[in-house]
Amino acid sequence: MNIYDKAHELASAIKTSEEFKEFKDLHKEVMANEKNKEMVEDFRKKVIEYQVQNYGKEEQDQEELNKIQQLQNALMMNQDIAKYMMAEMRFSQIYDDINKILIEAIKVD
Repeated sequence: MNIYDKAHELASAIKTSEEFKEFKDLHKEVMANEKNKEMVEDFRKKVIEYQVQNYGKEEQDQEELNKIQQLQNALMMNQDIAKYMMAEMRFSQIYDDINKILIEAIKVD
């Protein structure tokens, strides 16, 4: 068994999964519309800024978090963006699950 071959098999399985295909197609569709692309990128920028500013703080900036949640709610009113974000969440969950499986498998007691 070659570990690199197995890694390539896993990558191929991920790439051909329905979840990834849907995410990739919807990503392409949303990014092709300049207005949608700008809204999604602005939202992501605000989320990252919030995370950086609040990293390690015991108390989060609730007012800023509320603004981000309101922005997300507004984005979800756009059907194309909503479908894209939901597909991204489904794919992210698979990606996170795979990472957890790998981490647990190589855990050293």
